Amino acid sequence: MFKNMEKIDTKLKVVLLGLSSVTIVVALAFGLYTNSNIEENRLELRHNMIANLIKEKLSKKEDVGITNAVGFTANEALVHAIETDNRDEAIRVLKKIAAQYTENTNFKGIKVHLHTKDTRSFVRSWKLDKYGDDLSSFRNSLLEVKNSGKSKTVYELGKAGMFIRGIVPIKKEGQFIGSLEFMQGVGSVSRDFFKIKKHYVMVLSEEGVQTAKEVMNNPKIGNYYISNPKWFAKETVEMVKKADIGKLVAQGYFYGNGVFAVAVPLKDLNGKLVGYHFVAEDGTAIRDIISKAKDISYTYISLLVISVIVFIVVLSIFLKRIITSRLKEFEKGLIGFFDYLNGKSDKTIQLDTSSSDEIGKMSRIVNENINISKRTIEQDKALINEAEDVISKVKRGSYSQQITSSTSNSSLEELKNNVNDMIKATKENFVSINNILEKYRNYDYREDLKIEGIDENTSLDSFVQAINALREAINEMLIENKRSGVMLNTSAQTLLNNVYILSSSSNEAAASLEETAASLEEMTSNISQNTQNVIKMAGYTNELTSSTKEGHDLANQTTLSMDDINEQVRSISEAIGVIDQIAFQTNILSLNAAVEAATAGEAGKGFAVVAQEVRNLASRSAEAANEIKVLVENATNKANEGKATADKMINGFGLLSENISKTIELINDVETASKEQQTGIEQINSAINQLDKQTQQNASVASDVQNIANTTSAIASKVVESADKKEFIGKDEVDRRKRPIDTNYNGPEKRDIEKRIKDISVAV
Repeated sequence: MFKNMEKIDTKLKVVLLGLSSVTIVVALAFGLYTNSNIEENRLELRHNMIANLIKEKLSKKEDVGITNAVGFTANEALVHAIETDNRDEAIRVLKKIAAQYTENTNFKGIKVHLHTKDTRSFVRSWKLDKYGDDLSSFRNSLLEVKNSGKSKTVYELGKAGMFIRGIVPIKKEGQFIGSLEFMQGVGSVSRDFFKIKKHYVMVLSEEGVQTAKEVMNNPKIGNYYISNPKWFAKETVEMVKKADIGKLVAQGYFYGNGVFAVAVPLKDLNGKLVGYHFVAEDGTAIRDIISKAKDISYTYISLLVISVIVFIVVLSIFLKRIITSRLKEFEKGLIGFFDYLNGKSDKTIQLDTSSSDEIGKMSRIVNENINISKRTIEQDKALINEAEDVISKVKRGSYSQQITSSTSNSSLEELKNNVNDMIKATKENFVSINNILEKYRNYDYREDLKIEGIDENTSLDSFVQAINALREAINEMLIENKRSGVMLNTSAQTLLNNVYILSSSSNEAAASLEETAASLEEMTSNISQNTQNVIKMAGYTNELTSSTKEGHDLANQTTLSMDDINEQVRSISEAIGVIDQIAFQTNILSLNAAVEAATAGEAGKGFAVVAQEVRNLASRSAEAANEIKVLVENATNKANEGKATADKMINGFGLLSENISKTIELINDVETASKEQQTGIEQINSAINQLDKQTQQNASVASDVQNIANTTSAIASKVVESADKKEFIGKDEVDRRKRPIDTNYNGPEKRDIEKRIKDISVAV
């Protein structure tokens, strides 16, 4: 073949043979180079995938922790318990919330730690008898939350071990009064990995456990302590131990000993490395992936070599029709295409298709495939770039973008559609959540949050259940507020009605007492005047005695003194008339006093006795007056009989003297009784005045109580009005159950008060 180098076919054969050799060598070299990097590339991709999966699951745990901590601090009863230093109330509220979590969520045996404003332990939900210890010496996260006033999620080692701690400040009217810590372990993360045939363990370095010596008693993996061994299955720990921990920590992943393991650094609040998150899986999976990738590479090289051989055979058939320049151009175009495929060049070289021979046809076919491959690669790049931009915006919380680019690559097109569907579904879920939260913000708590198509026991499902549990708690609180306001309003109105009745009755009683006091003062004045008249009667009887003695001495001068006797007799008749009037008035007064005493009941028995005695005295006075009147009439008749009865006159004067003595005794008795009657009336008058004063005080007290009832009614109305502005389940039920307010209330309470006031008025 090399003897006749002048022939074009020989030259073409030599060139073709050389080009084919070079192409095959390049293909083999490229295949060998690709195969040498396949394992490293696949291990690195697997490492990144598992590392991102670890971060994603831990990020969800962190979000759940801080969300639940914020939910706890929204409980006003819990905040009030911390503000008032009431541990019993705080424990009661925590137990109630823990029961709700156990019943409605996947959180079992939650751990919540309450701290005072001076960073001391207030309540540990898992150890209620331990509290009051100072946490500031080893819990820097609490000090940072206190100083910054902002929530924080940290991995921090305490005496209870390493936990994911969601810490939020508790404030009252803007003032820091304490903090709340929602603690989570990573046992659920380990279980989630186990479901996908992977094994997760969190380990701590010796330097990282200095603040909790108890952890040094835990089992070890290499030089690292297992954090909380109870979280991780024995099978998981044994799988991780197969890895070379030193190499695993040094390069971030390890492949060997039948295991593939990944290490993600665990850092504390200050960014200090305190341990690692280890995930291990059976090495068979990655081995199969590497094997398949190598098989694909070998297949690609084989196809390339076969393609080159076929190409040589085809060219050999048409060797005579091929010229050197065309072959060189064809070679240049192919090399440019391969460089473009390998990323060594950003553009391709089009083959010459001006001829209509086989090479021209092949060139056209190659150009078409180059253009198709170029368009496909450019479409793939555009779609991937747009996907990266959209995913970046989704990470920052924007769900308004979707991947719009298209490609002929069916796998990428399917991936694009799946990503767009995921963004759309997530956006719709957030729209549903925003709509329901907007209703809650507008005080409408009647509707549950419902999101269709989500799996149970997921983070989103737990979030939905937490929002619905919060809504139910708000509904119960509003129902209780409205019910209390309605009851308070009804009671206040009833109190107002009764106070109004009491005030009116007290005023009426006061007016009646004033009239009664005035009447008693007038009676007292009359009795005093009667007493003075009785005293005057006593003086008159003394004068009558003196005159009787003189009449007896002058009996012999009866005829001459008859006129004087008649005059004295008339005076006696007038005095007797006065006595008779006094007896009549006294008798009337005693009757009135007896009636009043009977009306007063038990308190009037003493007055009844006095009234009876006065009545007896009045009767005796009347009887004595009648007797005196009869005697005077007889004396007058005898005086008229004249001198004929002079002797009888002497005897009559003696009898008259005796009767006058008796009259004096009766008048003295009347005088004594009148004085006693005056004293009794004065006592009654004093009692009436005292009762009038007390009635005035009662009226003043009733006015004060009415002011208090008005204030209470206004407060109750505000409570009901505030509840009515909000929409919640059970609101209408409270309206149907509330007691109607009757401003003309005439119930048993009102009738009882009226009866008592009436009894007081009658007694007075």
